[in-house]
Amino acid sequence: MTHQNCRSCGAKELIEILDLGFAPPSNALLSKEDLSKGEIHYPLVLLFCQECKLVQTRDFHSGEALFTPDYPYLSSTSTAWIKHSHDLVDSVIKEFNLDSNSLVAEIASNDGYLLERLAQRGIAAYGIEPTKLAADISIGKGHHVYNCFLNLNTASQIKSEKGAADVVIANNVFAHVPDLLEFTEAARDLLAPTGTLVAEIQYFPKLISDLAFDTIYHEHFSYFSLTSIYNLFTKCGLNIFHAEEIPTHGGSLRVFARKSKKVEPVSATVNSMLEAESLIETSGELLGFQNRVSSKRNEIRDFILQLKKSKESIIGVGAAAKGNTLLNYCGITAEDISMILDSATSKQGKFTPGSHIPIQPLERQSFNKQAEFLVLAWNLFDEFSRVLTSYSLTKPITLSALIPDIKTRRIPS
Repeated sequence: MTHQNCRSCGAKELIEILDLGFAPPSNALLSKEDLSKGEIHYPLVLLFCQECKLVQTRDFHSGEALFTPDYPYLSSTSTAWIKHSHDLVDSVIKEFNLDSNSLVAEIASNDGYLLERLAQRGIAAYGIEPTKLAADISIGKGHHVYNCFLNLNTASQIKSEKGAADVVIANNVFAHVPDLLEFTEAARDLLAPTGTLVAEIQYFPKLISDLAFDTIYHEHFSYFSLTSIYNLFTKCGLNIFHAEEIPTHGGSLRVFARKSKKVEPVSATVNSMLEAESLIETSGELLGFQNRVSSKRNEIRDFILQLKKSKESIIGVGAAAKGNTLLNYCGITAEDISMILDSATSKQGKFTPGSHIPIQPLERQSFNKQAEFLVLAWNLFDEFSRVLTSYSLTKPITLSALIPDIKTRRIPS
């Protein structure tokens, strides 16, 4: 047991289910000058609340300290994610009969990848984005963006200016919020009385089954099952009436909710998923998670060791936060991986936190080498394979991913 109040229900006794040691924040990329300075490492520990079933990190820092103005993550660098988001917009417009008189709000709108599709479809929309780098890019595209964190105060100000939203979209943001109750209440307050909140969250039961421990990092304060987000939403006056599993980020959950005062028929999917999740706690999967992750770390270390013996060099692909968790937990450094390639200019020329591996542009000449290419952003493995196949390579290369399972793909010359 550990004494930390649950950030969803306030319970005082939480069970520790995973300890990944100490690591710097996964998106705290370093400049060349930073390499000579000390880095702060924080404990990366997962706790489980027996009351509301929320999995959460041990408290150590605020959201403001992690999501700095120059936070480097930009969604538009992934064509797969853009397509996913545009498909979501199209389905929401159709499902809820949105038209030119409707209003959509997006929380954590990043660089405007989703707002762009709403604009193309003629739907009035605005974004809320706390990081200045991403907000400025979106504003530069012509979108209306509030550069702030969402809380009850900012929600009230925004609603008074823009009016109530028919749909609020919140993709992959609930995990990033330390104060879940106020954030959820603020999202609720943005809605019209009959409005719909559409949220996507990484699905923790899938994370456990696939051993995707690298998707655990400090910027993710919470890890949700349908049960835990159902309990959170109910506490905050929202009723989940439908849920569905989607493949993004290695396995996610999309939920639809409305204010509880409006009675909604609950889909059979919600009830069946809640019932299935009740078996996870009693099956021993939670308590056995640490041993399985430790074994996976040993397997990865052995794989890297064998690569070093057989290849001239190992080059990483995708400087994602998940990759930094893997690198730090497995003790992989610049002595093992010579560089990491990434298409985001906001990351290029910098170094990974903890492991200090240089990040270089993802470009054609990088692949004309005798090397093993290791995909750290494994959720984009197929996308990287397509990119490489489109290159005119002078020699075949092997592309590998370590999570969920070690797999390789040969890219012909």
